[in-house]
Amino acid sequence: MILEEIKKEGMAIINSPHFQKCLQTQHHLNTTIGDHMINVTIKSLEIANYLEKHNFKIDRKRLIIAGLSHDLAMAFARENYGKIQGKFTTAFRHPIDSARMASEVIEIHKKTRKAISRHMWPLCIIPPTSIEGWILTIADKYIAVEELFHKERKFKLA
Repeated sequence: MILEEIKKEGMAIINSPHFQKCLQTQHHLNTTIGDHMINVTIKSLEIANYLEKHNFKIDRKRLIIAGLSHDLAMAFARENYGKIQGKFTTAFRHPIDSARMASEVIEIHKKTRKAISRHMWPLCIIPPTSIEGWILTIADKYIAVEELFHKERKFKLA
């Protein structure tokens, strides 16, 4: 059910050249940036399912778009931030650039842009302001830990 929801709401992002490059770019040792964003989106929706059972109101479409877009700029880090400073600068710049790149693919709501651009909290000091932003931030950290410790979590959307 979650994968069908992601396909329905997120195919414009998934089919974009930005996302397709992310599917070819390594991330967190044993995955790609694209697979990471899919995994984060799935975990975000799992968290949303739990919270909705406790009367939280979640905009699932915004959450899907944010999850599938939050690291779009990572695949372009060397070109955008330079080889030497790349890793350091990427951590701080990619959220803002990812939000911009998502806006180039589809029209996104201001809350979605904020969720994407603030997902690196607490490294970046401005925290998320919406429930969707907090879910994205938590899911991203959770999935990063899974990926860093080699727990494979790969889903196919095609």
